[in-house]
Amino acid sequence: MKKYSFVFILVIALYFNMTQLSVVRAENMFEEKMSELSKLGILENGHLPYDEQITRAEMASLITRSLLLPEGDKTFSDVPRSHLFYVDVNKAASSGLINGIGSDKFAPDRKLTREEMAALIDRALRFKGGSPTLGKLSFTDNEQIYFSTSVQHLVHVNIINGFPDNTFRPKENVTRGQASVTISRMLTTLKEIEQDKQQREQEETDKDSEEVIDKEESEVDKSSYYLAEIEKDGDLDKLTAFDTYQQAKDALNDYNNAVILHNDKIVWMEDGIAITDRYTKIYEEDLYQFNNFIAAGTEVQYIGADEEKVKVQFLKNVGYIKLESLTLIPDKLVEERTHYKVQDEQFIHVLYRNGSYESYVYGMAPPFIDDGEKVHSEDGVHFDEGEYYQYFNYLPLRTKTSYDAEDLDRYIEAMQPDSPLIGLGKAFKQAEEEYRVNALYLLAHAIHESAWGFSEIAKEKNNLYGINAIDSNPLQNAAQFDNFQDGILYAGMYISDRYLTPGAIYRGGLLGNKSIGMNVMYASDPYWGQKISGHMYRADQYLGEKDFEQYELAEVIVDKLNVREMPDKKADVIYQIATKGATVVVLDEEESEDGVWYKIISDSDKAEEAYIYADGELGTFVEKIEY
Repeated sequence: MKKYSFVFILVIALYFNMTQLSVVRAENMFEEKMSELSKLGILENGHLPYDEQITRAEMASLITRSLLLPEGDKTFSDVPRSHLFYVDVNKAASSGLINGIGSDKFAPDRKLTREEMAALIDRALRFKGGSPTLGKLSFTDNEQIYFSTSVQHLVHVNIINGFPDNTFRPKENVTRGQASVTISRMLTTLKEIEQDKQQREQEETDKDSEEVIDKEESEVDKSSYYLAEIEKDGDLDKLTAFDTYQQAKDALNDYNNAVILHNDKIVWMEDGIAITDRYTKIYEEDLYQFNNFIAAGTEVQYIGADEEKVKVQFLKNVGYIKLESLTLIPDKLVEERTHYKVQDEQFIHVLYRNGSYESYVYGMAPPFIDDGEKVHSEDGVHFDEGEYYQYFNYLPLRTKTSYDAEDLDRYIEAMQPDSPLIGLGKAFKQAEEEYRVNALYLLAHAIHESAWGFSEIAKEKNNLYGINAIDSNPLQNAAQFDNFQDGILYAGMYISDRYLTPGAIYRGGLLGNKSIGMNVMYASDPYWGQKISGHMYRADQYLGEKDFEQYELAEVIVDKLNVREMPDKKADVIYQIATKGATVVVLDEEESEDGVWYKIISDSDKAEEAYIYADGELGTFVEKIEY
């Protein structure tokens, strides 16, 4: 195992809906698009700040000027002639692109939300002859999206995307920079629509050829099972049709490099990867009981398939996923996939989902991976080139941070000067003291879950952790707190009791992944723990690296390990660590007749310190992590 060291950078962003830390890349992209629209006469005052939120009237004006809409006579009682955007609002309304609120009002100065922007752009595409194709939505907050059809359309044409935490945040307000990027993408899509229209007109000049194509397509019975071979250019060449899955499977021996197709979807392949199309469970073979759950867009290891299910492995979890919930991609067709890469000595996790990229900083680059090199790993530790444990992802959360309240506030203010989290350092430290939950982790979790305190649930409910934000209406169901301080203290108690104290859903007191730690039961996002640990890493880098290597860590390498009151195999068992791969903090070592015992920080509320057998005549149960 290798030694770590850490250097701070900002998170890389690829889309306009990037995380709050992506400031430098955001400025470049937003200012470029604002300048572009200004030159086209679409955006006035292109020198204004890109991060200012825009109003409904401003967006209507951008659309009107982008599409060169004609004059109209539609008016609203709350948009007088003296209003700056009176003419543009009326043009957009007369063209059917914007709707009022109530009988005759528009609320021109109300801030525009992301879902309202999606609806407006969708109408603009339809107005110009676009034929919408709906993409799949796999956001964790799908139920909050009122204009879901519009969002599906824009996701399909890559005009709009979600955030790295797999949310869409439909109620979040839109900035001038974000609107400019979206308008620019809309204009690009409109050009493509016009090109497609011209191409169709050209194709229609050859009626005979078109009739032949139609006839050939009509002869394809999509309900059949087909054997298909993968051609050099990546196309699938259909060979033979069969009435049943089993008939197609039995015929595989007669072909090389063949897959089975059903309804133009690959339902069997020899080898490759599988991607979840939606939030899904990993089941036992009966497809009834399940042992884990993962988010949409997650890459899992393909083992095999039958007519209704696919056998997969994700981390240490081997089980079955319903075929309808997966996309199978043979190795020969894999072009892009989720990977890690090194950039400026940082370890970046690049997620490839639904044809788009998201990324976040996970930690310090492993020394055996070169700058710019792409590598693959299921758990972010084990690579073909070696293994490397990221300290904060494996740090037990019963620890204490070296930083005081002022340090935490200083970091927040430096990263987000207008964040409502500023001043809450004392609350994070109080929760650490009262509930034995690391304050730096609590801050990092709040940053990740609430987008630095700007999420709707945070603003409306003083809930920084999304506690109880479940079912069909997350905002309504989310727990309400009188203030942020109360919410932080409750979160400390809630996380301590449910996830860090040994019990039904305890999988080790670390952040971890979908195999160990909080991540197993707390979130469907398999990288939730890594993302939060990335926030801890960046904070520690900024504040002076006082937390890194503060504690000595060890990994449990057996399936069940008793934690005892004393370094004696006859001593009372306080609790049991039943998850292989979980980590502990080693406070001291003691030797006895039967071997070496480690004194550790206890996860149980019965004792703050305890003992585990490490190595000796009974075997090796724990290994120290070297960093």
